[in-house]
Amino acid sequence: MAYTFNGSNQYIEGTQGVVAGGVTPVTLACWVNPSSSGSIVNALEMGRQATGSNSSRMSVGISSGTQVNASCSDESSTTSGQTSTTTSTGVWQHICGVFASSTSRSAYLNGGGKGTDTTSRTPNSTLDRTRVGCRCSSGSLAGFFPGSIAEAAIWNVALSDAEVALLAKGLCPLLMRPQNIVFYMPLIRDLVNLKAIGTPSAVNSPTVANHPRIIYSL
Repeated sequence: MAYTFNGSNQYIEGTQGVVAGGVTPVTLACWVNPSSSGSIVNALEMGRQATGSNSSRMSVGISSGTQVNASCSDESSTTSGQTSTTTSTGVWQHICGVFASSTSRSAYLNGGGKGTDTTSRTPNSTLDRTRVGCRCSSGSLAGFFPGSIAEAAIWNVALSDAEVALLAKGLCPLLMRPQNIVFYMPLIRDLVNLKAIGTPSAVNSPTVANHPRIIYSL
């Protein structure tokens, strides 16, 4: 069972950073099934506590134009790699953001449609929160995801194009460079965080939903 979010106030948050200092390289990926489109929404982020003017983050989500965004923010501005292909509502799709360096971030949809941004941008604060279903922007939570999310994972390396394509075919994240996974939450009913410190908490009671087809062993 995946988790479904209402797009207004439901999310999952862990109060630990999963990559020291929030530095690159890092890869964020998950499966999403949006119930609506037209707004900038976030699926998975390494971010900051929602207070003050905090905005630093690295995240993967969906733009108002329905492309996948791999976004990096400091406290003043955001830059994003954006796919050439667009997401759909009502179906499961795999989204991924690969942050290879401070001048290279790439977005993928279903293992393809790669769009890369080379603007120099580095989060200027330690990223001490991990969130599923929203993002922190100017000290407030925003970009709440409408629909279902599953198989959320973060690696402390930049996965290759071929590796992202394998994940999009349904390969379980634990079968892809398991030694480099720093966060993995399958979101199968229980909030079991298999690869990070602590247990993230569900906020405002997101509900369970049908899970996408995943290959858990070879």
